[in-house]
Amino acid sequence: MEILIDAILVVLFSIIIYQDFRYRGITWYLIPLIFIALIIKGLQVVDWKEQMNYFFLNTGIVLIQIAGVSLYFSIKNKRFINIINQHLGIGDVLILLVLCLCFSPPNFVLFLSVTLLVTLLFSIAGIYIFGNKHIHVPLAGYLAVYFNILLVFQMIFKEFSLYNNHYIENWLFKLI
Repeated sequence: MEILIDAILVVLFSIIIYQDFRYRGITWYLIPLIFIALIIKGLQVVDWKEQMNYFFLNTGIVLIQIAGVSLYFSIKNKRFINIINQHLGIGDVLILLVLCLCFSPPNFVLFLSVTLLVTLLFSIAGIYIFGNKHIHVPLAGYLAVYFNILLVFQMIFKEFSLYNNHYIENWLFKLI
């Protein structure tokens, strides 16, 4: 069952990658399908209460980030700026919220930090390569790429889990 759910998730996220990079938007019905698949995937690893705790903590992290970026743009422009639909697409936000289901909070912070940093670096490189300062970043597509990489990694290395911090803690301590 776990392999089937992972395969379904890889397909759904691959569709998001294609749509977001090709059309700069995603089909709305993919979000509830991914949401359901991630709940099923999570319940195979942690209980319902723990999964909901992770979801609400991670959602809080995303909302704080969105509020912080909105505050930054509002101060910069000297008026209230709602970044959703002006700087972030609703699909980007929905993908972020759906991904809140499948990580423990430390793993989510690490995933979010690394993916946003790499996406920023790719975007800066795109500006220098193509010379267009008004590029549109397919954030949902990038998040889907990184998540698919993690899913495949998790399929190969069974001891790795997005819900368990021990794998990353052990890896970090080996670096130190």
